[in-house]
Amino acid sequence: MSRNEYLTTGEIARMMGTTKNTLFHYDQLGIFSPEARGENDYRYYTVRQMDVLDAIITLRELGMPLPEIKEYMEHRSPENYATLLTKENAVIEQQIRALKEKQKWIQRQQKRIKTSLTINPDIIEEVSLPGFYIAAHPISSSDDKTISVKVSELLNSYYESKETTGFTVLYIQMERDLARGTHNLYHEVCLAMQTPPKKMPYRILPASKCLAAYHLGDWDDISLAYDRLRSYMKQHQITSSDGRFYEEELINATMTDKRSEYLTRIIVRI
Repeated sequence: MSRNEYLTTGEIARMMGTTKNTLFHYDQLGIFSPEARGENDYRYYTVRQMDVLDAIITLRELGMPLPEIKEYMEHRSPENYATLLTKENAVIEQQIRALKEKQKWIQRQQKRIKTSLTINPDIIEEVSLPGFYIAAHPISSSDDKTISVKVSELLNSYYESKETTGFTVLYIQMERDLARGTHNLYHEVCLAMQTPPKKMPYRILPASKCLAAYHLGDWDDISLAYDRLRSYMKQHQITSSDGRFYEEELINATMTDKRSEYLTRIIVRI
């Protein structure tokens, strides 16, 4: 064997931007093996093998599992390679769609935070809300732990379903309870999404005009905001269209460690 015709494991690894250990692993799996072996079982590769290694590295970067790469390498053909690329292109397109949905969610969050920092918490205002797709868990509880558990269950369902649309968590109280002076009995926790989830059951909440009140501070005295909102509605002869009041956390523990800076929006559809 003429040494000048071959590349050592270290040489081809450096040229292809990979590592010797990766090449050893590929050899053990039967994915990519040296053209020749020398004394002490040294591995030697040819320049012609660089194209094959480049394809393997590219497929790995695309996220293809090693067993699938091995299967392809054992049945290489132009037709199979074209089929493989078509499959990987579909995967990339799906990933792009998911990333775009995440980007939209980030942009909505940025806009919401920016708006929240300019809100006067003492006002009551009319707002227009877009339609939402609502995935909900019933609770009928005022216990913080019970509510937190239900939110966790709902979020677990969301992530297990591999949904890609963003969401806002809503907590729902009923007008009949508020009329009796009960301000902390929640009947549902919801994920409000702007595109329909693929696997989670949901209902549609149509776009509507709403009244919004705000509460600055801890949730222990959120009843004050409810009283202000309901007094405003009574004074202006405004009624709820569905008997529900929706709480949305605009600023919470994710953004501040001071409870006095928490900001909650209470929305009622009219």
